[in-house]
Amino acid sequence: MEIGGHNIQAYPYLGCVAGWFASLYKYKNLKYEGTAIYTNKVPSCAMQGYGNPQINFAVESLMDILAEKLDMDPVELRLKNFVGKGDEFWGQGPTVRSIIRSCGVEEMLIEGAKLAGWNRRIPPFKKTGDIKRGMGVARGFHTSGTGGPNPGEVIDYSGATIKINEDGSVDVVTALMDHGGGTWDAAAKVVAEVLKVPFEKVGIYNGIDTRTTVFDVNTHATRGIYCGCGAIKFVAEKVKEILLNYAATLFKDLPENLELTYNKKLDQAIIYPREIPQNYMTVG
Repeated sequence: MEIGGHNIQAYPYLGCVAGWFASLYKYKNLKYEGTAIYTNKVPSCAMQGYGNPQINFAVESLMDILAEKLDMDPVELRLKNFVGKGDEFWGQGPTVRSIIRSCGVEEMLIEGAKLAGWNRRIPPFKKTGDIKRGMGVARGFHTSGTGGPNPGEVIDYSGATIKINEDGSVDVVTALMDHGGGTWDAAAKVVAEVLKVPFEKVGIYNGIDTRTTVFDVNTHATRGIYCGCGAIKFVAEKVKEILLNYAATLFKDLPENLELTYNKKLDQAIIYPREIPQNYMTVG
């Protein structure tokens, strides 16, 4: 790996590449050696994939070469050797290992081959003529989140703060960054869905002051919505629980008998007993 003039991400990058390599297929013998090379260039860092494209291209090309030498269907070879449910998974390299609890690789390969008309293809190496057209297959995977530097360590934590205002609007404090992929919009949609408020009335605030913001590892590794918005959803559901419990004391009813919904006329969320919908209270 060419890392430029400074060692910024060499170890985690090469470690993840080892994980992608070891977790694609079952190997009786496995040896991996990653080398970081300093050059007089701008330092390199992660960008979309974090090692997947490089190692996937090498491994999947090798699988096709093996299938050709064995005169075996490339899909069949992959089905016989993929790492699946119950197998050890090196999600982010040798230090972050787990056991796969669910797996859809077999279904993906079988159904994907059917939809693509795989059995009707003509292997390109058996064609004649100058122009050859064929159909190929390749697979890969990616993990979300941040693994710790020590075996089994997880440092992937996120926080969130939610405040309901007098007009029924909602403020959300998060440390998630939006790099243009719509992370903040997704967070607002999560809160709007749970608390039954319009999307436009959910404000996302990314505190740049460490005294007021919440904790988050980082907005990377395909973890923003999965981890950060997961924390936001958790907090929103806690807020909903608090609202229903408070409303229950006013209605002298049980929280499970109350309904939280959006009232278009009032343009905010309301809570009411299911049996007496006309008797409601506004959230704001």
